[in-house]
Amino acid sequence: MLAASLCAVCPANAQYIRDEVPEQARGLTLDNRLGVPVPMDIELIDPSGQTVALAESFEGGKPVLLVMAYYDCPLLCPAMLNQLQRAFNELDYALGEDFNLVVVSFDPTNTPAEALRAREQMLVGYDHRVPQDVVRAGLGFYVAQESESRRLADAIGFDFRYLPDVDEYAHAMGLYVLTPQGALSRVFPNYTFRNPDLANPVRDLKLAMLDATQGRIAASIADVILHFCYRYDPNAGAYTVAAFRLMRVVAVLTVVSLAGLIVLLRVREVRKQARKESRQSITTEPHPAAQPAVR
Repeated sequence: MLAASLCAVCPANAQYIRDEVPEQARGLTLDNRLGVPVPMDIELIDPSGQTVALAESFEGGKPVLLVMAYYDCPLLCPAMLNQLQRAFNELDYALGEDFNLVVVSFDPTNTPAEALRAREQMLVGYDHRVPQDVVRAGLGFYVAQESESRRLADAIGFDFRYLPDVDEYAHAMGLYVLTPQGALSRVFPNYTFRNPDLANPVRDLKLAMLDATQGRIAASIADVILHFCYRYDPNAGAYTVAAFRLMRVVAVLTVVSLAGLIVLLRVREVRKQARKESRQSITTEPHPAAQPAVR
């Protein structure tokens, strides 16, 4: 219970684990930093022990989902990653092909081996529809020096605090959606993107990535219409229908449908008239056998 209390810290309107938290763990929040670019020169350490720049995760013009966690977290971090894995399996966008995931540990004692283990767990459970090397390229699990992870956390408004008495971290929990240029586009506190009260939580994850790319990630006309008709409601913590936009779409579809029906009816009428004229022509023309023989 103590472990749950240490990890389940977030703003009151986004909290889904409601256990009472210790005094020293209170006050941690997810600040609103939407539109703020993250420092691309932040140095991360990959599972092989190599130092890489955060900028490498933004190559290819794809949106990036970012999670701040630590790999030996007793509860919330692994639960968050498991929820993400299930959400990815429901998405019709492919990890590594359409978007990237970056997980950065804020615990400086975490090792590249722990990052590798967490990445492999995500990889094994991901029902990928693209080659595994593509998925691996878009699946970044990292550790970092304390100064670098703190710099990233401050940039996105993520709060955490080390509790020496229990050797654990109290922290907020959020999924951060960043544009291909590295600006913070959307924040889902805790499990908001998997909130069971929402009608379609994975849809919200898709909409957030559409927002981050201004619709360029859309894979179909249905995605374009979806993006046009929904807007994020910060009070609800979810995407809701923009009524006026929906009415415009319905009006346009109605006009298009009526126009299509009129064209179809007109085409049928023309074809019917053409067949009628063809039959009349055959009827009025004399049969060759009926013509008098010329001597």
